[in-house]
Amino acid sequence: MVQVATAGQPLLRARGVVKRYGGLAAVDGVDFDVLDGETFGIAGPNGAGKTTLFDVVTGIVGATAGEIEFAGKPIQNASVHGICHAGIARTFQLPSVFDSQTVLANVLVGAQYGQGGSWFGSTRAKPEVLARAKDELVFVGLGARAGALAGPMPVFDKKRLMIASALATQPRMLFLDEPFGGLSPSEVDELMVLLTKVKARGITIVLIEHVMRALMALSDRVLIMNQGKTLFQGSPHDVLRDAEVVRVYLGKRGDKDKDDA
Repeated sequence: MVQVATAGQPLLRARGVVKRYGGLAAVDGVDFDVLDGETFGIAGPNGAGKTTLFDVVTGIVGATAGEIEFAGKPIQNASVHGICHAGIARTFQLPSVFDSQTVLANVLVGAQYGQGGSWFGSTRAKPEVLARAKDELVFVGLGARAGALAGPMPVFDKKRLMIASALATQPRMLFLDEPFGGLSPSEVDELMVLLTKVKARGITIVLIEHVMRALMALSDRVLIMNQGKTLFQGSPHDVLRDAEVVRVYLGKRGDKDKDDA
């Protein structure tokens, strides 16, 4: 069952998005809108095309076909830095930080890059850029660790650091690829609170997630993908009642299986 929202003004609009690798369609004709200010969740089995869809929207790989608009402007042919400067930031499934640099230096890279400067310009950041980086560290709960090296930090801290670096670019939309993966139940709860605070700042969130209790609690609407296509799009309330979603993805035990994964 596919349900498409018609109310509200989309901040992101995707139509007929396709990404092929040879004969394989990793993303195969996906349509969706993300409304300004909402949290839009994406889930599905492994290999469903979720991260590839993220990569296409954020410019890491080019679309084979389709149209993508952000804030009314086409971005399907834009560069990674052009998309970032337009107002889209992202994090990655595996913690991706500059291990040999301090926590603050990591966020300075995002702050400098987000204002249109080169990443290496963070070594001579302006006072206002430095202040923004420090503010984002405090926001995610890492203010006291600004001088620590990023490499030895645990997974949860690295995930918060990625979020701080992304927020330092001053995005309108934040893409999060499995932010809850590998976290303990208490860390999941803490990150849910943090993302609620991010949304309260007026930042639109798109997240891929297998931890269903987090996805269902945070999302205003969800997209379930399977084999590169849309399996379901609609409210969190309805997704758990959709027979095809249960058969293909959730299984007989429903969201408990995914939450325990």
